[in-house]
Amino acid sequence: MNHINEMAKTGKMVIAGPFENAGKHRGILIFDVDSISQAIRMESNDPAIVSGRLEMQAMYWWTAKGSKLP
Repeated sequence: MNHINEMAKTGKMVIAGPFENAGKHRGILIFDVDSISQAIRMESNDPAIVSGRLEMQAMYWWTAKGSKLP
């Protein structure tokens, strides 16, 4: 959780949370970055990823221009 909290402080990770009844996919992190490689670099330092306890899958996600969270 420390790593997630540190990423949140950068303002580049805007949403994080677990899935209910998580199976293979445990949760989601949404980044506001310029490239997918930037998000991968940020998350690849997570101790759970480094140890192999969790795996990361990255993909682009687009929203309508001007979309904001409440």
